[in-house]
Amino acid sequence: MDRGPSDPVPTTRKTSGFEIDLGSMARVDRMRVAGLPAPFLKRVQLEGSGERTRWTLLVAEGTLFDLPDENLRRLELEFQPGEYRYLRLAWDDRTSGRVPIPASAAARAVGTSPAAPPLRIDVPFERRGVNPE
Repeated sequence: MDRGPSDPVPTTRKTSGFEIDLGSMARVDRMRVAGLPAPFLKRVQLEGSGERTRWTLLVAEGTLFDLPDENLRRLELEFQPGEYRYLRLAWDDRTSGRVPIPASAAARAVGTSPAAPPLRIDVPFERRGVNPE
């Protein structure tokens, strides 16, 4: 579900960032940003909320980057699925310059069906003594 960043969060000496409003409660497990000028490498923290008063920490220490000279890019943050309406991303500005608010941000909606059980197979094995050669 694509949404543009809604509001910048209050900037401090150490952090800046933005919030996105998904429009309604949605079960999501990933957030993607786009439209940031490269190159950049930023530490981030991501939180989610249903009502914008209490926030749940989704990603305590994440990293987003776009380094074209090295052909490296990571513009998504994965987290445990949960029901949220608002996502708030905070850039860590302590050791790097500020980046602008991205042109767009998106969250991935996931279904509510339970995960498939893990695949299992019996593998025969036997204990062997150590061969001192």
